[in-house]
Amino acid sequence: MTEKSIFEKIEEHKKNGSNILIPMTEIEHSDFHVPVIDSVTLTPATDAYKRQEDKFALSFGGLNKLGVCAGVQWHPHETRRTDDGRDKLYISFRAVGGVKKADGSMVWHAANYDLDLEIIKEELEEIHAANARKYKKDQAYIDFCVARDWRQKRRHKHALAESGAKARVLRSLLGVKNLYSMSELQKPFVVVRYVFRPPMNDPYVRRQLVDAAMSSMTGIYGPNTALPHFRAPEEEYIDIPPDTDNGDEPPAGVDVDPPPDTTTEAAEPPPEAPAAPIDEQMWSSATKSEKQAEIRRLARVTGYDLPGFENRAGALNKLGEAKVNGLFKSLCDLYEKQQEGK
Repeated sequence: MTEKSIFEKIEEHKKNGSNILIPMTEIEHSDFHVPVIDSVTLTPATDAYKRQEDKFALSFGGLNKLGVCAGVQWHPHETRRTDDGRDKLYISFRAVGGVKKADGSMVWHAANYDLDLEIIKEELEEIHAANARKYKKDQAYIDFCVARDWRQKRRHKHALAESGAKARVLRSLLGVKNLYSMSELQKPFVVVRYVFRPPMNDPYVRRQLVDAAMSSMTGIYGPNTALPHFRAPEEEYIDIPPDTDNGDEPPAGVDVDPPPDTTTEAAEPPPEAPAAPIDEQMWSSATKSEKQAEIRRLARVTGYDLPGFENRAGALNKLGEAKVNGLFKSLCDLYEKQQEGK
């Protein structure tokens, strides 16, 4: 959807009398964020409450519906209770919410809400005393109504404080009016929000999105999760028999990989033919660390992607004996195949 179509849609909603939230006069251009229009119709019976004779205010339920359409995000650390909790009749809550602008940046707004149950009890006594005079009720009726309503407030004090703070943030971020008529509530509420949409025709962007998805999987399921391995088209896979032995950890102090050669020479000698794999007798009598070193040497000689194999099947030093033997045999076959091709 282009910028022009966004303005056209907004003008159409204005002509129809819809309630436009987050009004804007200019939409900044961004290659990575696309404007989207959402429309929601509220239910006056549940999403609003009467404040005056013919005027209604939006309840937290109605404001929350509009916040979901606008993509309001709540700060995970700053949206919390702020008092120490020692006073059972008092609670304060702080809410910090934000919406995304056209350039991708967030606009944050904070609001606090204090709930003092002692003051609420006084207000309830005044309200029910006025109702008792109007309907000619006695003091017992007043005491019953006050105790009933005050008990309800105490039971849900946490939810009331949280919804009160979040409602203030939503009214400020969305530009909601204080009062609406019934005819206004029955018309749609229109919200403009922005979604992240990078150019998917760029292979580098696609690769970054895949890496981000892999990182998310690792963060959720742990670093030991076997993630898919992307291989080159010319890379060959080696099939090995299923593992029947979990094997043992190498002894402490044993270096699985041979130490790197750090010596330098004035001139490199001419390349020599790679050494052939050891025979079966030497293989069967070799220690576990020697077998691992031979497999790594054969992987370098044949050009086999051993890190990719370990990513799929597990670390070499943790494979069972059956898998190690199967991998060695497959590398020997690959070596002989390459030598015959020469």
